[in-house]
Amino acid sequence: MPEMPPPICKQERKLETCSKCDDLKSWWVRFRDTVDDFLCKSNIHNCDRNKNKDGTQNKKATYVGCKDNKWGKCKARFPRPTYEQTQVDTETGALNMKKGEPWMNTVTPVLTYLFRHNTDVTSLCSGTAIKAVVLYVSDYITKSSLKTHVVFDAIKAVFSKNTEIINGSLPSKEKARRIMTKIVNLLSTKMEMGSPMICMYLLGNPDHYTDHDFKPFYWQSYVTEARRAWHPDEHEFTDHVTLIK
Repeated sequence: MPEMPPPICKQERKLETCSKCDDLKSWWVRFRDTVDDFLCKSNIHNCDRNKNKDGTQNKKATYVGCKDNKWGKCKARFPRPTYEQTQVDTETGALNMKKGEPWMNTVTPVLTYLFRHNTDVTSLCSGTAIKAVVLYVSDYITKSSLKTHVVFDAIKAVFSKNTEIINGSLPSKEKARRIMTKIVNLLSTKMEMGSPMICMYLLGNPDHYTDHDFKPFYWQSYVTEARRAWHPDEHEFTDHVTLIK
């Protein structure tokens, strides 16, 4: 579980030796080390993860690979473009966040520290991107259950790949426990269910939906207006209002 930060020192005059300040500095060091550890272990993409050293397909890997297409290119669009500083694309008005790792999605250290697994964060500044995310989330909520033949194929794959457990010297109860654990893990992967969602169901917590009200934010108009202070003659932009009965 993530470690809570120590209380902040509220003294106006900072002492040379303050236990609270020292604890907070030590916590920030552990925070950065923990985030770096999770990012290096779970967030870096590898297109050849399911291949052997000689480039051949690993038969034990259940995942075909991100380059399994006629173009031989990564389906996840890696490597990604990098940016030394957060900047605004003057042609499209898109916000390009600071990014220095081409084989990693955009991340937020606080979320990585709290969730402690692979996460990615995206700045949604356009209607197209927001619609894509709404569709993506809707597909997950309305996802249908697995087909019967997929369930049996997953169970068969677990038995085929774990013959050493079945034929081993372990007690029958331990064998059954390990096989059932592997079957459940594989089925949850096939159903594309995340570990937080599975833990929520195991703990008996109900599904919860919250309604939110959002104000429309016109990013292109905002960027144009902000640039006027430095480039007054660059953009000739006026708002047009259309009234329709």
